[in-house]
Amino acid sequence: MKIVSLSLALIAALALPVAAQQMGSANRNAPKVSQSIAFHNGTSLAVSYTALNFADGKFMENVKNERFRNMVNENAKANPVGTVTLEGSLTAAGRTLNAGSYGLHFLLHETGRWLLTLSHKDAEGDVQLIQWPLMLKDAPTNAQRLSISLQAGEDVTSCNIHLHFGSQHVMVPVAVQAAEEKK
Repeated sequence: MKIVSLSLALIAALALPVAAQQMGSANRNAPKVSQSIAFHNGTSLAVSYTALNFADGKFMENVKNERFRNMVNENAKANPVGTVTLEGSLTAAGRTLNAGSYGLHFLLHETGRWLLTLSHKDAEGDVQLIQWPLMLKDAPTNAQRLSISLQAGEDVTSCNIHLHFGSQHVMVPVAVQAAEEKK
């Protein structure tokens, strides 16, 4: 009986790191953040997300490992970190997004670079992914948690989405489509 109990305890102890990684123990009680920006023509952009913790940067040590990347990407596809909701059409970093609700994901490219990914279902019910490679740069400060902020742009038809990952960040330019381009 002691051998069985010890064996079960050992199996449970060995499984704990795997379960913690899949469940995101560092993120179990992570705060949820929501922001929105509205434009004069009725177009709006809302972002809601979980402020993920980077676990002291240990996560990034593994991104070159193909098995690790695949596991992260499959989990990210199945479990979006948040949502992006659009009223009206916008152009983000040169790509047009139509009104609707999108899942917000961050996937890893085989090079280890992050991909900003939005998901939505097409008319047939199939999930479609829209991706942008993130050209992250060194940030002036370190963010222990994922930080996404919306900032008004230089004119009344634009804004920026600021993404801050640990010691890196990027600004994604967003523009409201002109009324004649809206469908």
